[in-house]
Amino acid sequence: MKKVFLLLVLFLVGVAVFVTYTFDSVFRHEDQLSIKTKEKDNSYEIRAYFHRAKTKMIQRYMDRQLGANALFENSRMDGKVTLDNNSTFYVKTRPGYVYIRMKKNENDSSALAKIKELDHGIRERLATEL
Repeated sequence: MKKVFLLLVLFLVGVAVFVTYTFDSVFRHEDQLSIKTKEKDNSYEIRAYFHRAKTKMIQRYMDRQLGANALFENSRMDGKVTLDNNSTFYVKTRPGYVYIRMKKNENDSSALAKIKELDHGIRERLATEL
């Protein structure tokens, strides 16, 4: 009887942990729109949380604007990107989230202008309804 009770308790704890983790990771920021830009002396950062349904639209937009051939189509990305024009930046994406950090000392002013233009375009696209 003690074994059955212990197994039942362990099962219920496991289910509770699974449900909590799933709820947190899947529904966090689901209906919230948050776009923040930080420009410092040495870097430019974009961080956006948005509805997961807009992920593909944002990925396609980023590919078009940066001339990247399906680079952002994977819904999860975490790493440094170097484009054909030798501009480099760090990107982290997952459904409903984009983070971009460009170091100014590693890029020229035209690359920075392109990232600022990308920031503006992401804001415009996320402001539209689903």
